[in-house]
Amino acid sequence: GSASCRGLSPSPLNLIAEEETETPKREYLTPANGDAKDVPCCLRIVNGSFVAAQSMEISSSCGVGIELAQHSTLKSTAVAISASHGASLRTKDLSKASFNKLTIVHAEGAGVLASGSSWVFVSKGYVAKTKKQAAMISGNSKVIFKESVITHISNNCFEACAKACLELIQCQVSNVYGVGVLIAEESQASMYDSSMAEAASGAVKATGSANMTLSTCQFVSCGGQMRTATLRFKHNSSCSMAGSNVVRSKGSAARIDDSASFSCRTSSFSLSGACGVVLRGASKASLQVCKCMHNGDCGILVLGPCSLSLMQSEISFNSANGIATFNGAKALIKACHINDNVSSGLVSANGCNPTVSECVLFGNKDHGIMVGRSSLGTFMHNAISKCGGSGISIQAVADPIVSCNEISEVESCGIAADSLAKGTLQDNYIHGVRHHGIRLSQQSCLVVRSNHIKLCKGSGIVASTDSTGVVSGN
Repeated sequence: GSASCRGLSPSPLNLIAEEETETPKREYLTPANGDAKDVPCCLRIVNGSFVAAQSMEISSSCGVGIELAQHSTLKSTAVAISASHGASLRTKDLSKASFNKLTIVHAEGAGVLASGSSWVFVSKGYVAKTKKQAAMISGNSKVIFKESVITHISNNCFEACAKACLELIQCQVSNVYGVGVLIAEESQASMYDSSMAEAASGAVKATGSANMTLSTCQFVSCGGQMRTATLRFKHNSSCSMAGSNVVRSKGSAARIDDSASFSCRTSSFSLSGACGVVLRGASKASLQVCKCMHNGDCGILVLGPCSLSLMQSEISFNSANGIATFNGAKALIKACHINDNVSSGLVSANGCNPTVSECVLFGNKDHGIMVGRSSLGTFMHNAISKCGGSGISIQAVADPIVSCNEISEVESCGIAADSLAKGTLQDNYIHGVRHHGIRLSQQSCLVVRSNHIKLCKGSGIVASTDSTGVVSGN
């Protein structure tokens, strides 16, 4: 009872700030007061022992509630640990623990502290009101929670580092003061059929080549400020996501940075305070059959030399552009619906080179597509209608290829080129627009060939203000 419990479960990671660029500093799990044998403990199982326990209660431990070490095994049912001054459960040295109906409440330390290649399985668990993590995992250890409730955690909820592994299966996590799941140093985490709500610093953050799997999960009202994303991946980390929904994020729903990769299918990002999905810093993302809707900024924002593949997805009702790519981004966008966004459906600027095909763009308040500031790109076989500006606007030395698109019923021109714009307009069908079919102005110079233009309220093709071009077969 007199031994110090100080330093029993120090956090291995600093909270990742939104603009942090360095890998979090590692802190090791060695107790500050020396070897683990000096740490007070209510139940210690060592030396390869096997213990079966049932209906056990541990309360007000001055140190660790239960500790397993040295290849020991614990199999238990209906265990409750409360008010531990250290970790409620500590495992190490290849030990194993299995719990059916584990309750951990009011812990001063972590709920579960696993290290040294240990293994912990918790079914129908309840973890609440811990001052540190619900589970802290390191050193090739693995922790699994199944059909469990984890709530009111005063720190990050789960942390995994040094090739650790975390699995959450049919779990409910809520009211977390820090990050829901924080993984680093080649660790892995998986969430299946689980939900997370009210995680103040985001639901998931991964860094340092960590890997995350999300399947049929729900994330609601996570993040505490506009710049805090619900899902954040950086520093070569990766995520595979399917059948999941991110709703009402305080900041962006998902942010991928610093060479991280993100693969997503049949998922949605909606009602966020900022963007649906943000890519930065040479990251990669593939989204298929996804929805980005009703977000407070762009549906998808790509900044820098990133790579985006977007297919069969719906980007609609966002408070800025549907999709915006800047600063050398590359994007493949195919068979998507991009509609009813407050600004343009798609914006590409600052040296980007997207390929956009077989998309339907309608009801956007500004242009259907805007290509500007030295961008290239290929825009083919798209249907653009009922936009508040032009169907396609080409600006500021942009040089795209625009062919085989149908543009109708837009409030300005079918295709408008100005500010030294270049490019090729070929085989487009333009009809029923309120102004000119094609307008060239402000020293723009384009090849305009074999376009079919009819029923425009202005001219079919008009060139002004020192514009030039090769016009034939229209």
